[in-house]
Amino acid sequence: MAKSSCTLVALLCLYFLLLSSTNLKAVEAGVCQRYSGSWEGVCIFSSNCNTQCIERESAKYGACHRDDNGLACFCYFDC
Repeated sequence: MAKSSCTLVALLCLYFLLLSSTNLKAVEAGVCQRYSGSWEGVCIFSSNCNTQCIERESAKYGACHRDDNGLACFCYFDC
């Protein structure tokens, strides 16, 4: 009885581990990030970055994020 319970618990843990890693890969593979090609200067308001990425670069969305030089506008596209 104890052996079958341990096996069942191990199989359930393996199932949830595989399920969670599959979902993470799908999210990572679906959206690609890159610096905005049309943004100039420091990115302070993500709403402005978002609008510019969508209208000028045909991105899904955009947002301000910290990089080595301060805050930059990043656009997100389907991979």
